[in-house]
This record gives sequence, C-alpha cells and structure tokens, in this order.
Amino acid sequence: MALEGERKQITVLFADLKGSLELLADRDPEEGRKLLDPIVERMMEAVHRYEGMVNQVMGDGIMALFGAPIAHEDHVVRACYAALWLQEVVQRHSHELRRAQRLPATPMRHWPSHGALVLEEVRLTRSASAAMSPRPAPPMMLMAMR
Repeated sequence: MALEGERKQITVLFADLKGSLELLADRDPEEGRKLLDPIVERMMEAVHRYEGMVNQVMGDGIMALFGAPIAHEDHVVRACYAALWLQEVVQRHSHELRRAQRLPATPMRHWPSHGALVLEEVRLTRSASAAMSPRPAPPMMLMAMR
C-alpha cells in the first residue's frame, strides 16, 4: 500500500436526522430504508448543488467535503449554503412524510468544521479496504481509494 499526501484547507459538513433511532425503532429494516433513503438523497443533492463531495454516508447522515478534491477559495461559504439548502429540502420532505404517514417531526442537525487536513490517496494492491494512516499530525486526515 502506498500513501501520498497533500495538505489542504477544507470545510467538512456533517448532517444527520435527530431522533431517527426512535423513528425507526419499531419498523422493519426495509421500511426504515424507504423512509431514510429519500432524505439522504436530498442531503447529497444539496452538497452537490454547491460543488461539495459526499465523502461518507452513515445511516441517517452524511459527511461532505468542500474544498477537496476540487479547490474553492469560498469552500466555507459553499458548505454553509449547502447546510441551509439541506435544511430546507429535508424539512419540506419531512413535512410531506408526516402528512402522508402521520410520522413525528424529524429535525436536522448539521455542523460545518473548517481546518487543515492531509488528503491521502491510497493505492490498494490486494485489500478491498483501507484504514486511517497511523501518521500523527494534522487535525483531520481523510483518504480516497483508487
């Protein structure tokens, strides 16, 4: 495995649904996916609208990068606009779900984090997975597989 790193200033946007565990507690897993998938898709659309990259999807939430791999001087502003757009479209969708299926409100949480990171490209020869580099240093370290 070969590691190559590049230091960048970026903004990471995390977003998820507050209370989704309670929402899904008594539901069949397939039914839960049918509820969450459209919401996560809308989150991803909001990120792409402002030229961010969804780095990870985690159940009811996402982690998105602004400023990497595409560099933008205004990556902080783009992340904030994406968060506002994300809030709007998810609230709208959530309202439609509540009316149609009598579901409780599902508020959003989102928080941007700005700082330096080392973006590393990992070339895997035989393994299908990668772990974080053990090298200490920057406040954030992310990897992209090739």
